[in-house]
Amino acid sequence: MNDIDTAKRVFFEGLAYLENQNFGAAESSFIETLKLAPRSIPTLNNLATAQYKQNKIDEAAVTSKKAIEIDPENIDAYFMLANCQRQQKSHLEALATCEKLILINPALAEAHRNRGSVLSQLRKYEQALASFDRAISIQPQFLEAHLNRGGALRYLERYDEALAAYDKALTFKPELADAWSGRGKVCWDLAHYDEALTAYDKALMLQPDLADAWLGRGNVFADLQRYDDAFAAYDKALALKPDSAEAWNNYGTVLAELERSGDAFAAYDKALELEPDFADAWLARGAVFYDLRRYDEAIAAFDKAISLQPDFAKAWVSRGTVCFTLNRDDEALQCYQKAIDLKNNLADAYFAMSVLKLSRGEFKEGWALYEWRTRSKSIPIRERLSDAAIEALGVSVRNTRSQIIGKSIAVVAEQGVGDEIMFASMLPDVVNDAKSITYQLDPRLIRLAARSFPAVNFVPRAQPNYILSQKFDAIIRAGSFGYIYRPDAASFPGKPYLKADASIVDRWRSALGRSGQAYRIGISWRGGAAKSGRDQRSLTLDQLRPLLTRDDCMFVSLQYGDVRDEVEKYNASAVRKIVHFPKAAIDDFDDLAGLIKALDIVVSVQNTVVHQCGALGTTCLAMLPWKAEWRYGKSGSQMIWYSSVELFRQSEKGNWGDVLAAVNSRLSAEMIKARECAQ
Repeated sequence: MNDIDTAKRVFFEGLAYLENQNFGAAESSFIETLKLAPRSIPTLNNLATAQYKQNKIDEAAVTSKKAIEIDPENIDAYFMLANCQRQQKSHLEALATCEKLILINPALAEAHRNRGSVLSQLRKYEQALASFDRAISIQPQFLEAHLNRGGALRYLERYDEALAAYDKALTFKPELADAWSGRGKVCWDLAHYDEALTAYDKALMLQPDLADAWLGRGNVFADLQRYDDAFAAYDKALALKPDSAEAWNNYGTVLAELERSGDAFAAYDKALELEPDFADAWLARGAVFYDLRRYDEAIAAFDKAISLQPDFAKAWVSRGTVCFTLNRDDEALQCYQKAIDLKNNLADAYFAMSVLKLSRGEFKEGWALYEWRTRSKSIPIRERLSDAAIEALGVSVRNTRSQIIGKSIAVVAEQGVGDEIMFASMLPDVVNDAKSITYQLDPRLIRLAARSFPAVNFVPRAQPNYILSQKFDAIIRAGSFGYIYRPDAASFPGKPYLKADASIVDRWRSALGRSGQAYRIGISWRGGAAKSGRDQRSLTLDQLRPLLTRDDCMFVSLQYGDVRDEVEKYNASAVRKIVHFPKAAIDDFDDLAGLIKALDIVVSVQNTVVHQCGALGTTCLAMLPWKAEWRYGKSGSQMIWYSSVELFRQSEKGNWGDVLAAVNSRLSAEMIKARECAQ
């Protein structure tokens, strides 16, 4: 047998090994073949395939280049080389290879599709879309091109078109699991969680081992705060695809939400071990550092993300938020503007800028930017009533005052209970203008609000569908009244607007009694969640001792939540005991309002109690951390929303000593005044 016959025999053995997925044996056979026929293009092409299948990316690239040197129009070799370059993250080289392939054969749909895929990896989505469109024009039923087109449209936030692209692919192949998974991603982006889960379930019914769909389910569950379900879905995704950096990253984000920062860092480290240049993981690490108040490390992580991906707009927003927290406002604004320049529809950037503007009293611009909050994931819009759902009814979400006057309107609650109380300060203005008002509130506020505004129909916020089922001229989010009624500082009246039940006030006065002529002081010492600075804005009862040991005072707990054990532990060693009532006694804000009005004064950290005191017109001494929420302004001793709230700010980060001394002095002055009035 001569060399040519031997080469053919060994070559065909290699093909058999390749077909049976014995890639190592195939590689050996093709190498032997090349010893006898070193310029055999089929052998080089198949050798590259065997190497690629074994993840020998560098070797496959070298083999493909050798095949191209021998045959400059070797289409298969160009395809393989481009794939290798993408795996090597040499995206610009991969793009050049795809373009050479298109020059060789402009009618090759797969070449245009590959070019679009590389452009997507370079985040040049508009150009990628043009390539996918070209591929589809050549081959209308090119499923992969339709799928890739949907992905590019999603990244461009052209969600309706993205859904249409996935639907088009499904018309050709209804059982295409990847198309259902793509649909799920778009629905997740739109916060259409039920639709997203339905799409992912369909994908997994068709292809149970589709890791991408399990990852998507985890993302939906994470947004819904169904963390056990999220972990289960991520575990399944990682079991199927252990090298998914995205899955490890998202797993870490859920751990961070649960305040398990050490475990979160471990997950991010795993993601970065798999993909060191994964900018999203650096962004996520920075977010945990920020939550831990490790600001220098947070900025370093965000800077790393930006160095890897200079057009990473979200990282610029996060960097700006750290600067804002550190009172470096000008630098924060530059970061937010940079994010907007990179992505002019990035809601998080506009919302972050609005918070900065509002904190500085720049209300006209701040309120206009604040309208972006409904499109931002930075804050929970808890009733899940989207702008699209409202606008589908044929009514406007954003209105001028002239569009409210004489109209029937619905007001949608948002954010926390403190915000519900604060935004209700604009309800007197709305009552004067609107024909009728249906107002959505936390159920615990309804009794109090209904007494204060008898002309308004209040409904529980837990029933968003009620709003959608009725006929209104306009549906407005409570915070959106700001740009209508509070355009500048002069437009804030600061007047009380909630009315406690006199019989409840009397009941509390009777329950409290009078210890001699003791001055009755309400106290609240904790506020917020971990992500809203709970550790920075809260105190312990031991830290409050300089106040709690005052003579001739009765201290009454207004702290929400179950704090019985905490109070009992303090009282066990205290000379002056804190009066504490069961959680159920003050859980409804009508009962809490009566208790507040039965007191002489309230001392509280930054929390809902401050808002309720201000709304009732009760004097409240609010103790603020070095960086207070935007609602309290950047400086000054008065809260613009309420004339009865006095602000005592930390002069340096973490130092409550000066604040407590100032509050103590203010209490002394108030007690002297009270005694003089009593004489």
